[in-house]
Amino acid sequence: GTVVEVGEGCERLRVGDEVWGFCPSNRGGGLAEFVAAEEVLVALKPLDLDWAFAAAVPRAGIAALFAVAPWPLATAPRATREGTGDGGRWVTPTDRLLVLGADSPVGIYVSQLACALGASVTAVCDHRNQDLLASLGANTRDEMRVEGARGWQGEGLT
Repeated sequence: GTVVEVGEGCERLRVGDEVWGFCPSNRGGGLAEFVAAEEVLVALKPLDLDWAFAAAVPRAGIAALFAVAPWPLATAPRATREGTGDGGRWVTPTDRLLVLGADSPVGIYVSQLACALGASVTAVCDHRNQDLLASLGANTRDEMRVEGARGWQGEGLT
């Protein structure tokens, strides 16, 4: 949405900014004409991204963030690449991830974020989407050729 008012202490946002974010359902969600949200739960929307696409990103993106980084990443002052001290840790270059359904909205984000953090990612996806996942840095496997994830120990995976 568009910021219409900011509260005391808000440092990153200004009236008129186009933002996207996450409004927890236990606080009323975001299906309203106006929503009050904590600054840490919203970010500036990229200018070249239309609202329809922007509406879909936060839910899948935040779900993926849970898989690769300590939570709550935005609100934990100790959230560093070394870990938070509160449990949870970042995915690291020594990690190997097997992402099933890697061509789903959450799977694409998990694969992209984990690859960006240097992890070795094996993405199990439909053969039609292997080029996309490979372009993000993942090694791909055709989901129709994998007999099942249970007990499957692909190359180098434990």
